[in-house]
Amino acid sequence: MKKFTLLILSLFLISGYATAQEILDHTFEKTSATEATVNVNGHSGITANVLDTKEFIDGEEYTATQDAEYSEITYKRTFNHTEWQALYVPFTMNYDDLKSDFEIARIIQITQTEGGHVHLVVQLIESGTLKANYPYLIRPKTTGEKVFKANSNKLYKATNKMLNCGTIDFSATFVGTYTTITDMADNGFFAMSNGRLKQAASNSATLSSFRWYLILEDNEGTLVINEIKLRIDRSGTTGIESIEDANIATPVYYDLSGRKVENPTRGIYIVNGKKVLVK
Repeated sequence: MKKFTLLILSLFLISGYATAQEILDHTFEKTSATEATVNVNGHSGITANVLDTKEFIDGEEYTATQDAEYSEITYKRTFNHTEWQALYVPFTMNYDDLKSDFEIARIIQITQTEGGHVHLVVQLIESGTLKANYPYLIRPKTTGEKVFKANSNKLYKATNKMLNCGTIDFSATFVGTYTTITDMADNGFFAMSNGRLKQAASNSATLSSFRWYLILEDNEGTLVINEIKLRIDRSGTTGIESIEDANIATPVYYDLSGRKVENPTRGIYIVNGKKVLVK
């Protein structure tokens, strides 16, 4: 490193771009996966090879505030079952590099039936590029350790991007995260668990990084939804296949004094430990 610094100092002094002190007051700015460039007084002329790689291990947190470039970017994750699971990564990937190990789907919409059942409709991906900072569903074909590899050198900054959709009665927000999420039950968050999109039952449940969760807001305040039905569109526009049955619980109402109410009228009640307005 010392030899490299002296070489740069010498070259800039010879070229007349700056004094030695001016050069020492500047730092290297990384500009590509294999190069670093010294910028002094607006001049950019010295490059040096670097050999950076970025490997994410499942569960670690990612908090970068700027995009960067690396010679190789990977994310390593161990799968204990072959059901649908959440995926959210800060780099782009080729479908062709994943298809031998995974089924992959993107979120289409949240729908609601007349009976009050809520469905998450997703569509299978069969070609193209997977976006960075975007919520996907993946289903591994086998268990064990898998490695996701970027199809470019660009690593995007950590962004908890929100994807909004919903119905007249419900608003749904999908939020990707690169940090561990706690207090899942208190916040009423839904997350994928063993192939099901379920609301956390207790605050002991946490969500690891590189995943997404769902915030579902009931505009009417009359249903208690613990699980959302997952439906896979396997043909692009038709042939929607039902994967999981929804579990819609019958709400139990309590007044603010803790007394059970059989036939709630207009007012504020406690349902599932939360205040609910009945209109």
